[in-house]
Amino acid sequence: MNTRATNPAEAKGMACPVCGHAFFPDIPQLLYQGLIQCPNCRLELRVNRQESKDALVHLEKLHEAHQQVQAAAKPTF
Repeated sequence: MNTRATNPAEAKGMACPVCGHAFFPDIPQLLYQGLIQCPNCRLELRVNRQESKDALVHLEKLHEAHQQVQAAAKPTF
């Protein structure tokens, strides 16, 4: 199966710049460790925290909102 994205707009998740494998980065790992790894070729990608500062702020807000929705959706017995 070919997972290489030919058009970035069509990619699902993120395409590895080396092998082209499409994957979804782990958001907490991206936010708090600044490192993601391609599950196919194991390439390690580091986040430039200075250049990505605004995006990381928005991503953290999204992550917190997602956690709140998940907590509210859990049944309380």
